[in-house]
Amino acid sequence: MNFNHNFTNESISRTNLTTSDGDHDQQFTDPVRVSGILANFALNAPLSAAAILGNTAIIYSIWYNSSLRLPSHILLLGLTLCDFGVGLLVQPLYIIYQTFYIVNLRKTWVQAMIVFNVLSNMLCCVSFLTTTAVSIDRYLAVYLHLRYRRIVTVGRVVKLHVGLWLFSAVLASTIVWNVTITFFAALLIISLCLLTTFAVYLKIYSVVRGHRRAIHQQQNQQRARTLHQAKTTLSMFYICLIHALCYLPYFVFLILRDAYKLTTFTYLGTEFAQTIVFLNSALNPLLYCWRLSYFREEVKRSLSSCCSFS
Repeated sequence: MNFNHNFTNESISRTNLTTSDGDHDQQFTDPVRVSGILANFALNAPLSAAAILGNTAIIYSIWYNSSLRLPSHILLLGLTLCDFGVGLLVQPLYIIYQTFYIVNLRKTWVQAMIVFNVLSNMLCCVSFLTTTAVSIDRYLAVYLHLRYRRIVTVGRVVKLHVGLWLFSAVLASTIVWNVTITFFAALLIISLCLLTTFAVYLKIYSVVRGHRRAIHQQQNQQRARTLHQAKTTLSMFYICLIHALCYLPYFVFLILRDAYKLTTFTYLGTEFAQTIVFLNSALNPLLYCWRLSYFREEVKRSLSSCCSFS
């Protein structure tokens, strides 16, 4: 899940394939860089397993529990599928293509890196767009009240997901034939998603403050519904915030790599920052179960029934 990793790697591959053999071999055999990559392998392997197991539990719970098949949960299901893809495909591919780097298989390394970048960029794009959709969904839930269920339906959310995945796949594939398009599209999408999410949650905060002033005048049932919406919205805000914070170190090192000469420090810094991005895929299932109590109970019930069935 690294929207901009392809641009740096693409420039590295072009530089590597055009530099002298001596410089090229020195870069591939740099012991500090190789040691850092191996250490990153040791981090990614358990994180990959955690992402697969945690997100499988969430997917199973939503799929087999009708009480969780709500529009907001279908949005989380889309985000969970992204995280599952990271653990199942992206992190193993990362280890594979960096292994080609270590053993100095230059052409195979570049080819494997392209596959990795296309897949990771697609999942990253879906992830950013989905977290933005989650924030908009929470605003509609708070703003529309009873009209929310009539306007925001499961069918419409599913269609939205299909559109987001198709759009992301097309965008990610542009790296194969024009990396400039991918770069500017990535920059535009990330900026719009972050700005939209920030603006929406500011608006939600304003609406919730107004609701709190009117809570004492509401009946108990309506009051409970308002408080539940506010709590759920806060939980979704934490999910979006953790998502952004996991990407922040990666963006910082990308800027350093572009602003200054590529060094072992900036190279390894970017690689470890990328692992923090991967960490988000393992953290999300824990966040769902921690912040959403009803979700936690359904996951426990699903896992218990799955274990008893086996």
